[in-house]
Amino acid sequence: MNAKKAVNVTMDADLLARAKAEGINLSAELDQGVRAKVAKLEAERWKRENAQSLAAMAQRIEAEGVAGEEHRAYG
Repeated sequence: MNAKKAVNVTMDADLLARAKAEGINLSAELDQGVRAKVAKLEAERWKRENAQSLAAMAQRIEAEGVAGEEHRAYG
């Protein structure tokens, strides 16, 4: 497990009261939400940075097919 670091956040007071009433662990929810958002942004950046290579690979597959395709046992 990675080290934890305390942070200060602000949020709507009514939402905070409702979350506490529901027993929501704000730290866990924030960690999970930010983790998911960061993963999504990193994946999107990777796709942008590799778009040219992905397009070239797709073009090559379209032209030449997939290596070993003749040996596949499905479809």
